[in-house]
Amino acid sequence: MKRRDFGKNMAIFLAGAPLVPGAFSFPKKEKMKVTIGESQETFPTTAAYYTNTNPTFAITKNGHTEVLVLDGTLHFTTKNPGKKRDGLRYIDITLDSWNGSAYSNLLGKEVRFEVTNTLKSGVKSHYLNQDFPSTMEMNFEYNIYFDGELAIKDASARACSQLNTFSATSANLYQIESNNLVTKNNNIEIIFCAA
Repeated sequence: MKRRDFGKNMAIFLAGAPLVPGAFSFPKKEKMKVTIGESQETFPTTAAYYTNTNPTFAITKNGHTEVLVLDGTLHFTTKNPGKKRDGLRYIDITLDSWNGSAYSNLLGKEVRFEVTNTLKSGVKSHYLNQDFPSTMEMNFEYNIYFDGELAIKDASARACSQLNTFSATSANLYQIESNNLVTKNNNIEIIFCAA
């Protein structure tokens, strides 16, 4: 509904309503929570999303490599919808939390991943006057822990996914761009591959 139509529709809604104080009230504004399975055929609105993910890392030690798939949870919030100068729709994303863990047979330790800082992130449509396809991009910094001890601090990464609808699970696979990371004392190389 356009802003200028609000008063017109409100007048129609109120026509015939009794003019008694407290006869009707508007619901309190609450933050919408969306969970797995709920998808939007239109561009996302301000909401909180929760989903399970599988951050995937390639770990190399002494010439041996292990692909480690973590059990993770992702919680993000969308807010500030609008249009860019080029006319394409966008909405900002804030990563509230993203973490996961799994046991590495190669290292003999639990490996835990945790996002520490969200950088500029969002969803942007590809075409004018069309919600989908669109691109979801999340930029962030993260830490890696081995058995609870900090192994890598504030590594940066970018997760992207092409969307045809929007939900917490729309992005079945995030393409990850990240640098190869090497721990200082263990000479262990870690690559964030996918999620």
